Order: sequence, then structure tokens, then C-alpha cells
Amino acid sequence: GLTGSYPFAAKAAGLEFDELVNRMLDVAVKRYFGQNFTSSKALISFPEENNHLKIKSYLRNRQPRYLEMLKIFVNTNTYVRNLEGVNRLSTMIKKNLNSLGFSFQRIQQAEIGNMFFFTNSEDEEFDILLLGNIDNAVRIEEHRYFHETEQRYFGTGVWQNKGGLVVMIAALQALKNCKILGKCRIGVLLTTDSSIKNKVSASIIRQKALQSNSVIGLTGSFLEGGLVTSRSGAATYNISLNLINNESTSHVTRMTTLFTKLCSTLCNLSNQEQGILVTPAHLEFNSNILNVSAHGKMSISVRFKHPEQLKAIETKIDKLLPQRKALIDSYIAIGNQRPVMERSENVASLWKTYKAIADRLDIRLREEHRWSSSDINFVSNEKQKIDGAGPVGTQDEKKQEYILKYSLIERSA
Repeated sequence: GLTGSYPFAAKAAGLEFDELVNRMLDVAVKRYFGQNFTSSKALISFPEENNHLKIKSYLRNRQPRYLEMLKIFVNTNTYVRNLEGVNRLSTMIKKNLNSLGFSFQRIQQAEIGNMFFFTNSEDEEFDILLLGNIDNAVRIEEHRYFHETEQRYFGTGVWQNKGGLVVMIAALQALKNCKILGKCRIGVLLTTDSSIKNKVSASIIRQKALQSNSVIGLTGSFLEGGLVTSRSGAATYNISLNLINNESTSHVTRMTTLFTKLCSTLCNLSNQEQGILVTPAHLEFNSNILNVSAHGKMSISVRFKHPEQLKAIETKIDKLLPQRKALIDSYIAIGNQRPVMERSENVASLWKTYKAIADRLDIRLREEHRWSSSDINFVSNEKQKIDGAGPVGTQDEKKQEYILKYSLIERSA
């Protein structure tokens, strides 16, 4: 009973009632599954202690702490150019990893937040590299702060990156509690330019991945509970058209027609069966009949499944782009690119390992392909790698990110 001496004594020791009940269950589990004990009649032997049971129990007991951590992470704006917010979240993560015995290397940056690399190893090689990012593309005026419903947690970054960071911390703490953490050489790389396609960190990711046997990405998982075993490559093309000849108002109409036709023709390059997707990420067109002027800009996003497809698409774009003539001036700039993450034999091998662990924990997993790219695309396809290790979620019809409540602890396990 809540008013009994036992709960009263537990509260004095720092345990709330629900934590006390869970603690009692933990002791029962250890007695039944993991320890030898003597009864008055006989010596009864039980199997070796199951770490997966200890891990699930540890995480369950600390679920309120991880929820509070998630709230703080989500409510911290980490827009890629908000250096203060990015560095503040990095510092919070550093405190948690330092307490686990991880040393750190700060990679100073001027235009974006500082990157961090953590490790519990004195070697320069690692069994596992955990790859996550701090930043996002959401300015502070568009930031959506943490809130919850009966089954979901909402907020900027809760699914894309910040939920995965909490999962990582929870998982490492659980491994330390089971005295397993020290048996594995782990590296943790936190980038701060993922929303600008790793303009600075691409070479750092490649280098750290070369020193690691396996790489695990911390982005969120889709609702089906999948792990990402392949990702499309990504490229951006910024195209500008400007009207040169302003002698006739009809030239404005011609310019408008050329602009819309070019956009439509480029989108028709898409072929989902072959793994090619071409979409306009941004369109802007301004014209004035009185002053006879017209200017159009488009940002074209390309997703591709095989490296050779990108060269073919670039050739087609060059041919479709109107050449500079007496009527129109044109310009194209190639933006940041990410290579393809292919489902290699090494990826398949890591997937099987992951799936076997999930089966022991009675957690549903499936493989999935993502049209979107992420930091892990810069990891060599020769490596064992997998992405989507963060909590289960997506975006709703209002483009609000959310995760399912149960998945925060499940994915940590």
C-alpha cells in the first residue's frame, strides 16, 4: 500500500512508488533467470543471466529521465546557422558521454556549430561508429516545441535526429550498467551541417568511417519499424533564366513559356522503376509587362539509385537548358551532392546481426529503402553500415515530426 512503511522507506532512499515496483520485479527476474541460490531442500541452478532482460529493465526504470532529456533536446533550436543553439545541444550530449568514460575531440567551426567526436577507446580503430547530427533546417520562428498526445511525442527534430541522439545515450548507459560497454571500442561522430548536405563534414565522415568496422546511423525509422539498408544519392541544380531582349512585351510571354516547359521537362526525367526522381525544390518567377522584364529561378532536386545515373541526368539537363541567345541568358550551378548508399553484402551481414538481436528482444524489424539521403551516404559502400536506428515515427499531414512513445525505449534496447 502507498502508506505502508516499505514504500515510505523506499521514498526516503530516492525511489518513487512505480520505481519501487519495477525494482522488485528486477530482483525477481535476477532470481529466476540469472542467479544460483540455495533453498532448504536443494541447490537449484538457473541459466546464465540474460543481458537483454537487464537492459530492458534498466531502460524501463529510467524512461521518465529519457523523456525529460528528449524535451530539452527538442526545445533547443538547432538551425544550422544558430551557432549558440547547436553548441548548447552538443555540450549537453558531451556531459552525458563524458560520464560514460568517453573522451572527446572538438572540431572547431566558424560558420556552423562545432562538431564533436567521442570515443571510449585509446586506439585509432573502432568496432562501431555511431553517426548522428545536431543541426536542422528549421529557423527559430518556425520551430515547433515539444508536446505529446496519448501515443506520440511531437516537436522539431524529434524524429529526424534528436530522438536518435536520446536513443544513443540511453543505449550506451544501459550497456555500461550491464558491464558490456567497455568490451566494445565505440566512436561517436556528431555533425552540424547535415541540413546543407555535409558541406564541411563529408571528409570527416569518410575518415572516421574508414577507422571503424561498422557504422550505425541514428536517424529515425518509419512507422513500419524498419532499418535503412539503402539510400538514394542526392544532387541539387540551381538554374537561372533572365530575359535579355526587352524590345517587345511578347518576349515576356515567350520567357514564361520556356521557363514552365523547362521545369516540366526536367520533372519528366523521373523514373521510379529505375530509382530516379527529379523534383523542383524551389521555383521563383518574376515578370513585368510594363517594363518588359522577366527572371526565373528553379532549384531542382535529383535522387538516384546508381552513381552512373547522375552523369546521364547532368548530360540531359545541359541539353535541355536554353543556351545564351539574343532573347535569354541562362546559368546553372551544381549544389552539394551525396553519393548512393548501396545494399551491399556487408550491409546485408549487419542487417542479419541486427535482426537476430531484435528477435531476441521480440522487436519487429524490416528493411527499407529511403529516397532521401543522409550523413551515412558518405560512408564507403565497402563498410558494414545501416541507418534508421532512431525511434519510430514520421511527419503528419501538417508536416509535424512525431515519434511513437513506446519506440524511444524499444529502439534503445
